[in-house]
Amino acid sequence: MQLGAIETGFVFLLAVLGLIAPLVLIASLAERARGFAIALILSASIAGCLVAVFSFLKEPALLLELRWVTPFSFSLTVDRLSAFFLLLVCSVAIPVTVFGVPYFNFHYSEARRNWTWAFFSLFLLSMIVV
Repeated sequence: MQLGAIETGFVFLLAVLGLIAPLVLIASLAERARGFAIALILSASIAGCLVAVFSFLKEPALLLELRWVTPFSFSLTVDRLSAFFLLLVCSVAIPVTVFGVPYFNFHYSEARRNWTWAFFSLFLLSMIVV
């Protein structure tokens, strides 16, 4: 199966928000690991904005079939309406991520920050997939 640039960006967005960032945050309590995971969340949000813009401009809807991941037929489609909401969610996630770093550093303890960022990543994933 050959993936184009838009499909690859969408897979990157889903993989980072759903798997990589939460695992990095839960597995390590180091400050550098948290910074790396936050950078991944930020880059996934930017990639989501790009996927949304290119999907909105592209006439046929983006279809990502995930049969190779699940034992049943599963696919995600990004048409113009879902591209609009993907752009909305990801463009709001960028400033929330940027301004959330000093807020969480001031208001939350060291251990709680990792869990907060992990749940933020999963929350973004849930809004994007729906």
